[in-house]
Amino acid sequence: MQFRAAIQLQFDFHRAIYNLGTVLYGLAEDLLRIGGSVSHNDISPNDLYSQCAVYIAAAHALKPNYSVYRSALRLVRSMVRVLYIKSTENVHSSS
Repeated sequence: MQFRAAIQLQFDFHRAIYNLGTVLYGLAEDLLRIGGSVSHNDISPNDLYSQCAVYIAAAHALKPNYSVYRSALRLVRSMVRVLYIKSTENVHSSS
């Protein structure tokens, strides 16, 4: 991915960090819609949401006054919480 290369060149390149987060979010949404995972890496939509949250949180940390980053962070925080709750429910129900 070109975003990863840009981040490696300039670790505080907030736009590349945010854009990578949004690409991962979109991929997770697509995988949920078709009901699959990324076969070559076995990455689930939940894994992609978690990675997405990390990148969006990092972009927000670099530019906390950007309203777009703030809004995106609110969205992924709620997604990650839901995923965490669902995963712990699955653990408890299988016990």
